[in-house]
Amino acid sequence: MDIYLSPFQLKNNNQELVLPPSKSILQRACALAVMRKGITELVNIGNAQDNTTALNILKSIGLQITLKENDRVIIDNTKPIIRTERRIDVGESGLSLRMFPPLLSHHASSLYIIGRGSLLNRPIKESLDIWAGLSIKNMNQSDHLPLLLSGTMVPQDITIKKTDTSQILTGLLLAFTMNKGNHQIVVEEPVSTPYINLTLSMLQDFGFNPPQHQQHQIYLFKDAPVPDYTHNLSYTIEGDWSAAAFFIVLGAIRGNIQIKGLNKLSYQADKSIVQVLDQCGVVYDFNHQKHNMRFFEPKNSYPAFNFDATHCPDLFPPLVAFASIAKGTTIIKGVHRLTHKESARALTLQQEFTKLGVPIILDNDDMIIEGVTSLREQAVINAHHDHRIVMACATTFLLFNMDKPLKIIDAHAIDKSFPDFFIKLKNVTSVSSV
Repeated sequence: MDIYLSPFQLKNNNQELVLPPSKSILQRACALAVMRKGITELVNIGNAQDNTTALNILKSIGLQITLKENDRVIIDNTKPIIRTERRIDVGESGLSLRMFPPLLSHHASSLYIIGRGSLLNRPIKESLDIWAGLSIKNMNQSDHLPLLLSGTMVPQDITIKKTDTSQILTGLLLAFTMNKGNHQIVVEEPVSTPYINLTLSMLQDFGFNPPQHQQHQIYLFKDAPVPDYTHNLSYTIEGDWSAAAFFIVLGAIRGNIQIKGLNKLSYQADKSIVQVLDQCGVVYDFNHQKHNMRFFEPKNSYPAFNFDATHCPDLFPPLVAFASIAKGTTIIKGVHRLTHKESARALTLQQEFTKLGVPIILDNDDMIIEGVTSLREQAVINAHHDHRIVMACATTFLLFNMDKPLKIIDAHAIDKSFPDFFIKLKNVTSVSSV
């Protein structure tokens, strides 16, 4: 699907924008529902592909999934799960691929794991090597999907060497928590620690005892009986800071936007975008009780900024959009975290923003963006099947309020995380898309 964005006007009177739920939280909640033996209700589940993928994984191992009105789902884990061969479709979700196998190995004699899209091209050797040390073997002898995993995870002391993702560790933290024994996980170079804090916090929310950790480098699991979690639990998925980031950038420049559903105390990594707002002097109001963030008066530009996105790499696309209209040279650190995303994201950002007339230089681990006063007209953008590239380029187009339309090829990539992105844009602007 290709989309043409037309010139637009912002609507007046502080238009309200309700965010989609965090897919990072929803997927973790699904994994935790596997761990507890009872009824789990998830509220505010949204319609992102990654969310549907996680729920379907639970179906595939025998849990009963019932969709309810008001964006709710009931997960019934009260019946014994028959241990047999299971076919798991992780779609395009890197988190589901790396998080679920250690946990599900207790519920299947073997796991045949398939996926699609860019996930088929992502090497997962580091995951396979770690799992092999925990008695989960890959029978397909390949470090790409599909996989055929055999064996039940047996916890033991392990060391995770340098890795580009925290998703492997998230899966191990969940699976180790479900097993008795004194064990430790040593992480030589922790990455995306906010997402690990999110995992540990959610373990507690679901009634489990998370491991103690020493600066995210040593995680200690104590031998204690696993409680029998049979009571019903209802858990509401908070709004997605990753999705909000694009509208935060739009609000900072164009004003008149009220974003609803943001938890200021969230463990989501992309909450860090407020550090950039404060650094640049953006005026906004955050109502903590109502979870509302409001932008008032428009402002044409802000000063350039420096920011380390090593632990929040999904902020690169919205921050590049913001940097494109900033005055001066912006430097964003953490480029190495962009290698295995839906696209080669650093190169894709450089290539597509060059089409828009925004110079980007990649210098080792730094991305250097030179702010501009106008965009190149009638550009044609290729999203490279990367949802965040679609949203970054669309947001940039709206920041500059161009006279000519913008074409985005492969715009349906947004279905992965934010299918209603263009609908939400229409709620706060007069932009039209075809």
